[in-house]
Amino acid sequence: SFQGGVACVKQNNRYGFIDKTGTPVTEFVYGGKSQADEGLIPVYYGDTAKGINSGFIDTSGNQVLDFLWFDVRPFSEGLAAVQTEYTKPWGFINSEGVFVIDPAWDGVEPFCQGRALVMKNNSYTYINSEGNPITDKTFAKAYSFTEDGVARIGNSTGVSWLFGYINLDGSERIAPKYAAAMDFHYGYAAVGNGKKWGFIDKNGTELSGYLWTDVGDFTEEGIARVRSGKYYGFVKLK
Repeated sequence: SFQGGVACVKQNNRYGFIDKTGTPVTEFVYGGKSQADEGLIPVYYGDTAKGINSGFIDTSGNQVLDFLWFDVRPFSEGLAAVQTEYTKPWGFINSEGVFVIDPAWDGVEPFCQGRALVMKNNSYTYINSEGNPITDKTFAKAYSFTEDGVARIGNSTGVSWLFGYINLDGSERIAPKYAAAMDFHYGYAAVGNGKKWGFIDKNGTELSGYLWTDVGDFTEEGIARVRSGKYYGFVKLK
């Protein structure tokens, strides 16, 4: 799909980018599929395992930042995660290629709502754009914040997992009590009891019981895909 006016396509086992007329804006020299975020595209040449060869280009195909890193992630909220060498920690750079959050994490996800999910020693937490943790808590499972300002987290009971949600300041919003859960979008999230799915609002209030075999996220129009047995349909918020 097109993002930032360009789309990534594959030719002769290498990737490049075309504009909406189908005209190439780069050569087909990159080793993996990528997309434009905030006007910059993370790319790498060939096999990353063979050396430090990842960097960023713009949507016209011009190199913007030197290929100094082993691996790079897309820009989000002005910051991009980079890894200097294989097995080395991840940090975040700005659009000038300067570290604003020093490498310290085994794994990272892009920023959303001023928060980034980070992992160290198989434990997850969240940091702000200055690199400071927003909470002293760590989680066995965790997921990025969404545009709703809520993040899904999971705790192990030793036998199974229970999922809940936290706020942007790290405080608990909905206690972990669901056998399965999805992220919040447009004010609602799908949760499951291990057998079927239902929906809740950001206060944890159920919209209905556990009625569905499978569900999708609500859209901006307030419509969600659902499945009951082998039949699919859609539900709409009142």
